[in-house]
Amino acid sequence: MIKTIAYICSKAYFMNSKIILFFSLFLLFSCKKETEARKIEKEKEPVETIETVASQPEEGFHFENFPIEKGQLGPIKVGTSLEDAEKHLKELTRKRCDPFDFGYDGGGDAYIYYWKDQPIVALVPERDSNTLLAIAALHKKLKTDKGLHPEATIKDILQLYGDLPIHQNLMMSWEFMHDEKTDWEFVFMKDPEHQVGTYENTDSPGKVTDTNAKIDWITIR
Repeated sequence: MIKTIAYICSKAYFMNSKIILFFSLFLLFSCKKETEARKIEKEKEPVETIETVASQPEEGFHFENFPIEKGQLGPIKVGTSLEDAEKHLKELTRKRCDPFDFGYDGGGDAYIYYWKDQPIVALVPERDSNTLLAIAALHKKLKTDKGLHPEATIKDILQLYGDLPIHQNLMMSWEFMHDEKTDWEFVFMKDPEHQVGTYENTDSPGKVTDTNAKIDWITIR
């Protein structure tokens, strides 16, 4: 009888052990599945990224090195050779144009210098000697010490210079303001039917009527 009870107890203990083992394996498997499910769900969630700007040299033309000054644009001076001037424009591409486009006659070639598709500056040399007669600042980031630049308005000019006269160039069909101290010309290429100023005669300065007109380029002589 005692042996029978002992056998039954050992059998029961063995069964309980199997049940506990089975239950433990079930819990372990369930936890593993839940962990994998969470992992998959987390992988599907959008990842938040933080963009950082690397400190790299700026590509392009360094306008800050080319201020508009009396007789020069940065290191490029009127009276120097075209070859010397072009040493400072190596980043740019060159296209030929007619000097007449900038009000100079006598044949030869002038040159417009581009950064990609943006015209930056034009150089007008003498026909025979290649000595620079004039420089045309074309880009709005080329500035005088007072902050004037192509695309600045007549209103900006008048605030700095006061009552600066407006003139017309009948041969070129444009108008201009002339700073006698620096010998700069602020050129305005307007439609003849919508001029910047009104004129009593062809030889006298006019009166500004459109203060919002913008400078097309600044000629340095």
